[in-house]
Amino acid sequence: MSEGRKRKLSESPEIVLGERKDPPLPKLPGDVDFIVFTHPSLPCNNSRLQDIGGNAIQYAISRMRLTMDDDGTPNVAKAEWDSLMSDDSIAEWAMQYRLRDRLRYGPDAASRVDKPTEIANLFKAYAGAVDKELGPTKLVNWIAALVKSPFTFESTRTPPLADHHRTQHADDRQHTERPGGFIAVVNEACQQHRLVVMYKASSTGPAHSLTWTMKCNIDGIVRGTGNGPSKQSAKEEAARDTCRIMGWNTEQYGYKAE
Repeated sequence: MSEGRKRKLSESPEIVLGERKDPPLPKLPGDVDFIVFTHPSLPCNNSRLQDIGGNAIQYAISRMRLTMDDDGTPNVAKAEWDSLMSDDSIAEWAMQYRLRDRLRYGPDAASRVDKPTEIANLFKAYAGAVDKELGPTKLVNWIAALVKSPFTFESTRTPPLADHHRTQHADDRQHTERPGGFIAVVNEACQQHRLVVMYKASSTGPAHSLTWTMKCNIDGIVRGTGNGPSKQSAKEEAARDTCRIMGWNTEQYGYKAE
């Protein structure tokens, strides 16, 4: 495989990686998109799409081995086949599109979701959805374009900042974010993904010193629980717990957690 097609992914927090735009990531319907980015550690997940995508990618690359470029050489040489089909290569495609940033997963999966196999499975799930929803021709053409168009991460290394500069940057960012919190994030995420959110409250203790418990239900399933001295504080904690479980974060939706 050429150097442009195979690069070691950086794990340094100081590296800001570019995002692949060509070929563009095929757009999926909202309900399917939600399933694609739901890890098998959660209900309604992408495990079935992973199976479909793995076979679809293999089929797409197999077709390239049977076709020729204008000069009569195979689109994919035999020696390159194994490399293209490896989890490392497929995971690299996922990272180029920053798919991992959108993955939702359960707390038990946190220690493994960044492994190449897991990230490769995410790309396979996306490919499976493209094959299922948009058709095999769309999938084959997309994979062919990925193989033929090497991508180089345009990385920017951020220099260390003095403490007062870090503080200033944080203050500036807060001014550009919308005020809100985890409740706002849950509401917007559910609106985007066409999910129904409901909160159920209960209380314990003496009337003058109640402790409130709030459960956050997403499509009828309890996703988060929170406790607090008031309904509002308990609701915010339940929303915070829901965001953790679902993999939603305040920056993703442009809010500042309060």
